[in-house]
Amino acid sequence: MTPKKIVLALSGALIIALTAMFFFSADEKDDIKALFDRVAATIGKEAGENAIAGMAKIKSLRLFFIEQCWVDAPVYRLNQAMTFDEIAAFVFKERAAYKQITMRFQRFLIDIKKQNEAMVNVAAGFAGKTTGGGRVEDVHQLSCRLLKKDGEWRIEQIQVVEVTDAFHND
Repeated sequence: MTPKKIVLALSGALIIALTAMFFFSADEKDDIKALFDRVAATIGKEAGENAIAGMAKIKSLRLFFIEQCWVDAPVYRLNQAMTFDEIAAFVFKERAAYKQITMRFQRFLIDIKKQNEAMVNVAAGFAGKTTGGGRVEDVHQLSCRLLKKDGEWRIEQIQVVEVTDAFHND
C-alpha cells in the first residue's frame, strides 16, 4: 500500500470514528435529558393526588438513582450519602406540604467523561401550590454525577449549587 493510500485510509477511519462519537454523544445526552424529564414527572404532583398514588410515584424514583446517592443540599441541611429509602422518605415528606407540584429541568450542560460516567449541570425549576394555598416558585442550580448501570443512566451524586427565586425562560 502506498503512503497516499495509507493516509487516505487513516483519514477515512478518523472521519468514521469522529462521526460515531458525535452520534454516540448526542444519543447519550438525549438519554440523560430523558432521565431528568422522568424525574421531574415523578416528583410532580397533581391536585387531588392521594397518598397511595404519591407513594407509588416516589417508589418509582428507585429507577433513577444508584443504591446510595451522595446529596449535598445545604438549603435542606443535607450533606450525606442517602439510601433510596432515605431519599424516598425525604421526597414524600417534602411533597406532603404541597397540593400541586410542577418540576422541569432546563439549561443542561452535559459532559460525558467516560462511556459510563457523566457530569450534568442543570437548572431545576420548581413551582408548587402549598396545602395552605400559597404559591412557591424557585430554581435550584444542580451539579450531578451520573453513572451508567445496566445500560441506564442513574444519579450517583447531587449538589445544589445555587437557589434563585424564579425560573426565567431563555
